[in-house]
Amino acid sequence: MIEPLSKEFLLARGYCCESNCVNCPYRKCSKCNGMFTCDIEIGKDKCWCMEYEPVTINTDEDKCMCSRCLQEQLTKK
Repeated sequence: MIEPLSKEFLLARGYCCESNCVNCPYRKCSKCNGMFTCDIEIGKDKCWCMEYEPVTINTDEDKCMCSRCLQEQLTKK
C-alpha cells in the first residue's frame, strides 16, 4: 500500500496539484478559485487572515479567500 504524501512535503512543493491529496494543505479561494494555505491548518497558532476584519461573502461553500481577494474585498467597503 502506498502511503499518502505528508502535509509537510506538499507544502514544501509549493503548489496544489489538484489531485485531492488526503493531506493537502491548500485551500481554494471562494472568490478567484486560486489556491492558498491556511496557517492554522499548517500548524501555526493563528492564520494570516486574522489580521484583517471579518468579511461577509455570499457563498455556500468554503468562506476563505486568498490574501489578494480579501484585500480587494476590504477596499470595496
